[in-house]
Amino acid sequence: MTGAVIRRVVVALDASGPSLAAAEAAAEIAAALAVGLAGLFVEDDRLLRLVGHPVASQIDALSAERRSLELGPLERGLRAQAERARRGLAAA
Repeated sequence: MTGAVIRRVVVALDASGPSLAAAEAAAEIAAALAVGLAGLFVEDDRLLRLVGHPVASQIDALSAERRSLELGPLERGLRAQAERARRGLAAA
């Protein structure tokens, strides 16, 4: 990799504690190299398609109650997770 130029550090984010710690480490590396920092948040489109499957359901971890999956709440949850990841990256 002789002559390679690093322009940006990219870190994958999912808004979990370890992911946000990785964002902080990536920010330190980017600062030390004086390069940009970018976060990558990936949504699994298969999860969104699963909502339309007739046998797909979710089971509440506390009550063991089974409920059908709904697209609206799932999309809102993914957006909230992406926003937490974005704020974590900005804070780093």
